[in-house]
Amino acid sequence: MTVQDRLFLRRHNKIELKYSKLFNRVLSGQYKQLAQLFIEGKDLNLVNPEPLAKLYTRMYLDVMRTEGFLTWNEYVKPLTGQSVGRKDLTDDIAADLAPQDPTKMQGFWETLWIPI
Repeated sequence: MTVQDRLFLRRHNKIELKYSKLFNRVLSGQYKQLAQLFIEGKDLNLVNPEPLAKLYTRMYLDVMRTEGFLTWNEYVKPLTGQSVGRKDLTDDIAADLAPQDPTKMQGFWETLWIPI
């Protein structure tokens, strides 16, 4: 294992510790909502996805603030000689793939998080 690998795992561990309690809290709240909807005989798709979406967005921005820059400098810059343009490569890809209509963003994000 290289020094870079160890540093990455250390950063990963910090992020995991920081967000694991938040994810557990949000998922617990969604579980309670699902249970209440089930008891009331309502459609389970009525559960509020907003808290989980906000947490994913918060974590993404937090991680990409450091990892995007480090990844660019470690892998892309040596090959291309280019410095970070916007923020990172992921922003460029997401900008190209994202729908232009803001009302369609929910479906766009859902397609990105489908488990394989």
